[in-house]
Amino acid sequence: MDKNNILRLVGIVSTCLVCLGVGFFFGQKVKAGQNLNTSTKDDIAKIATVAKEQVKYIETPVPEVYFFKIGENRICPKEYPVKAKFGTDAAVYYLKTNKVFDRVKPELCFVTAQKAIDKGFIEKK
Repeated sequence: MDKNNILRLVGIVSTCLVCLGVGFFFGQKVKAGQNLNTSTKDDIAKIATVAKEQVKYIETPVPEVYFFKIGENRICPKEYPVKAKFGTDAAVYYLKTNKVFDRVKPELCFVTAQKAIDKGFIEKK
């Protein structure tokens, strides 16, 4: 064999080894017959039928801040008159003097406007 044929053969073998290596690497990520992008109906049904009593939450109270529990009516208690929401641009709070105060469905409530400011909220004007 001449030098050109040897180089061509080495190039072909190298290319095949690289392709096999890449195929082996990516082939190991997903087992045969497994699709990681979809869930079965059984998987979804198992998640959907979890009773509320089985779900546990870790509650850490924050002084002067009221957090709603899942499913709770979002009306701020009298002791927490400042409504607050997480907006798309910023976290905002609403005072009773705001014209849309009665329509706002809060995500949490504060004792005072100053407490909301301390937590990084800005007043919605």
